[in-house]
Amino acid sequence: MLDILARLGLTQRDAQVYIYLAKKGPHGELDLINTMKLTKQQLHISLRNLEDRGMVIASLEPLIRFSAISLEKVIEQTMKIREEQAKALQASREELLSSWRSMIENESANI
Repeated sequence: MLDILARLGLTQRDAQVYIYLAKKGPHGELDLINTMKLTKQQLHISLRNLEDRGMVIASLEPLIRFSAISLEKVIEQTMKIREEQAKALQASREELLSSWRSMIENESANI
């Protein structure tokens, strides 16, 4: 599972935090730090990365608890993002190649 999540762009630690939350359900920061043997900074970085990817959400309860989004939704979101990136790259392909060729030609002329 760690390899699969790595293919989605997660670090090993981010993948471990995601898997833990997906298997064990919502947990508070202190529980995660103690159970997973992480520093507060390590956990914050992983949770921020996972939240930015839409893989984990924080509850608005008095004590914040973090929950994993289903893997199915994560895969769908990742596919959608990568499709949009591919479309954007395709749309700018000619401009990128033209700029690249110009840069190479200019450098060759200056040598």
